Amino acid sequence: MEIIYRNAIMEDIDFLVDSRLDFINISYADESYELLKSNLYLYFEKGLLEKQCDIVLAEVDSSVIGTGIIFYYNSVPSLFNPWGKNAYITSMFVNEKYRRQGIASTILDKLIRTARVKEYHIFLLQESKMGKPLYEKYGFHEGKNGMLLKL
Repeated sequence: MEIIYRNAIMEDIDFLVDSRLDFINISYADESYELLKSNLYLYFEKGLLEKQCDIVLAEVDSSVIGTGIIFYYNSVPSLFNPWGKNAYITSMFVNEKYRRQGIASTILDKLIRTARVKEYHIFLLQESKMGKPLYEKYGFHEGKNGMLLKL
């Protein structure tokens, strides 16, 4: 089994939207479904076009088995973050069949390395119970609103 890691492109937006809708477990019958779907499409389109995010996809036989997204945003520079540049990691997921093979670690590493090249030093995320050991191993620690890594 060969795992291919690649950055998402515009042609992946439909997959990203559908994956996010599945993740939040919203039903097609929900009255907010179409609005949310449309807004997710615009969000990913803008993020990719304006380079406000990087998305890593892990694939086996052209099927996505893992994802990770890092969004970039600025805040007021402070003593803690004199650059005011922040990176938020989200949508870390690996298909159950492929877990415990280092895929999430590779995705996380690729996201952080990409952000470091762009001179981001502050990384935030909301951990899941399953993902917390990975993030702690990587150096994240508990913050006020999730986990934090400063490099």
